[in-house]
This record gives sequence, structure tokens and C-alpha cells, in this order.
Amino acid sequence: CAEELVAIAAMLSIKQVWVNPRGSSGYASQAALTKLDTAMAEFAVTEGDHLTLLNVLRSYEDEGSKAHDWCSENCVSHRALKRAVEVQGQLTGYMRRIMGEEETKR
Repeated sequence: CAEELVAIAAMLSIKQVWVNPRGSSGYASQAALTKLDTAMAEFAVTEGDHLTLLNVLRSYEDEGSKAHDWCSENCVSHRALKRAVEVQGQLTGYMRRIMGEEETKR
């Protein structure tokens, strides 16, 4: 549970998760907006936005070396998620120092 809370806190620390895809005109086409809506719906859960953000981060982490392409496909900011992973690592380190290794896994 602590790991999930840290991941959610890390996601809340970034400004913009979703990227609004724009065409060459600088405006998003209807197809691009539909793609964004579809991507957002894929990760959404009825329990709320916090768990939606957790789903996005976990999916991003699962992609490994393909994360950048995954972000493009899912209208997600690679830079933002990369930063969230950094913040998650920092928060996890703080928790381990304060609570101990075993406590952070509960």
C-alpha cells in the first residue's frame, strides 16, 4: 500500500500527464482529440483520478525501453512520467530511511 501511495504522490507532483496532440496547424484535429479521449478512457477507473494516475504510471514503468513510444501512442508526456519516476524514487528513499525497508512494503 505504501508503494502505491508514493507512486500516486509522485504523479500528483507533476503538472501535465496528458498531451494534447496537435497537427501541423497547431490545433488538434477531431481524430487527435478522439485518440486522446480513448487513451484517457483506457486508464480511467471508477474509483477516481488518483488510481487512474497510478494505472498510467504502472503501465509506463512496464514498457521499459519502449516507454517513449508508448507515451506517444497513449498521448502521455514522456518528460512528465520520467520526472514522476524520479520523484517516486526520492520519496521511496525517504520512506525507507524513516520507516525501514519492511514497513514500506506494507
